[in-house]
Amino acid sequence: MVKEKSEIRECNIHGITVFHNFSDGKSRRWRCGKCASSAVTKRRREVKKMAVEYKGGCCSICGYGKSVWAIDFHHTDPTKKDFSIGKSGATRSWEKTKLELDKCIAVCRNCHAELHEKEELEKQMSLGKDILAEKPITRPSAVEKVCKECEHIFKTFEKNQVYCSNKCNGKAKRVVKNRPSKEELSELINNNSWVFIGRKYGVTDNAIKKWARSYKLI
Repeated sequence: MVKEKSEIRECNIHGITVFHNFSDGKSRRWRCGKCASSAVTKRRREVKKMAVEYKGGCCSICGYGKSVWAIDFHHTDPTKKDFSIGKSGATRSWEKTKLELDKCIAVCRNCHAELHEKEELEKQMSLGKDILAEKPITRPSAVEKVCKECEHIFKTFEKNQVYCSNKCNGKAKRVVKNRPSKEELSELINNNSWVFIGRKYGVTDNAIKKWARSYKLI
């Protein structure tokens, strides 16, 4: 049936609510939308119970049969599928539903998922995409390079790497390339202010303090 018009009316069960004008192609009638929805839900439950009983009352693979709501219907040949029992069975006659059920097996949710997984894997394999086989990861061979900072030879897999370590990378990015040694900095600290030393090397006094901490002078 098709909904053609809607308007607000009073239902004996649901009170003031939306009514729909349903048409089956031959006649029309007004019906409470909530009543219509409840009728479809009730019919769907009845059809589900009838369908499970028709297919043996349990999963055809593992034998599970505790709850009819956990039983699905799997089409053994998807190319012959006309409609889904779960979605469209409630709106079809029982005779048409039985014809569709004859193309199916009753399976529980777990077995149903495993069947679809198996079908998907077989489909992928038939397309030459064997997702079951783990392909070995190939890495390029390590190449020897000369560190731009310390000029030591090192090996790396990265074509853009130019420093042998993070330490050399850090040194290369320093503003001051030739820092004073520990002894030199100690003498400067004893005789001058932080600001004076910073101006001497073109950095801030905080930078000089960091040098001192790295040498454990403070």
